[in-house]
Amino acid sequence: MAPTTHHLRWRRLLLSGLAGLVLLGVIAYVALNQAFPPERLAAMLSEQVRQTTGRDFAVRGALSIRLLPRIGVAADDVVLGNAPWGTRKDMLRVQHARFDIALWPLLQGLVDIASVSFDGVDLLLETDRNGVGNWAMGGEGDTTASAPSGGGSVPLRLRLASMSLSNAKLTYRDGRSSSTQHVAVPKLELDAVGDGQALSATFDSGAQRWQLKGRIGSLADLALNQADWPFDLQLSSDGATAAAKGLLRRGTPPRALEADISARLSKAAALAPWVANAARVPLPAELTGRLIFAPQSLRLDGLQL
Repeated sequence: MAPTTHHLRWRRLLLSGLAGLVLLGVIAYVALNQAFPPERLAAMLSEQVRQTTGRDFAVRGALSIRLLPRIGVAADDVVLGNAPWGTRKDMLRVQHARFDIALWPLLQGLVDIASVSFDGVDLLLETDRNGVGNWAMGGEGDTTASAPSGGGSVPLRLRLASMSLSNAKLTYRDGRSSSTQHVAVPKLELDAVGDGQALSATFDSGAQRWQLKGRIGSLADLALNQADWPFDLQLSSDGATAAAKGLLRRGTPPRALEADISARLSKAAALAPWVANAARVPLPAELTGRLIFAPQSLRLDGLQL
């Protein structure tokens, strides 16, 4: 009888421990919702994004919080404002978003986003007449985002361990020519690798499907514009491949760009969405060279065609 009694005792202790953990989780969840109700968390996130980017940020739909395995925030109808000269009010619109937020910085009043996923994305990238892109962000005058003031709150930490997009629509508008291109992005994933990020994406332009992969610098470095931003990307489709490796230089937008590029084309259909009379291009064709872009110049060195 003794072994049976001993076994029952351990079983009761185990069940009591599990019940205690569940109760502790419930208490923590209630306390978290009391300390950081969805409305307050949305306001904190909006304010710190505004401080960092100089753009309005709002959660216009429902917002909910989960506790495990880390603090998660699910939001509907999320918008990020456009540049003042933009052709529409919002640069980014998201139907459904989920953010994973670190707990300790949150208890200090900071929103530190570890990862984010978006579904139903409508992103507008555009340039003005001088070639400045609406993705160039900052605080007032595009300068306050990089260095917080001594007495103010600390800007939002834009460290993203991972990011994923699904069912996205990308529009690019050239402010000089007023030409517009539309691209559908069924899937895009970013994962932290070293001090940069690995990029993998699938997108459709017209009837052509493309695969994009490679390495880029962190999105935080790109937004802050405090250092040169590296990229090493490969693009492929049926009948076409391209690659670019180089740097987007820090400085006043539009930022200078230097890259070693290569491309190979074997089917005219791959160019059809972007090039008029693509069928007249002699094939197959290969190109290599070094592209150097500055605000007032565009140069190709060592071009071989």
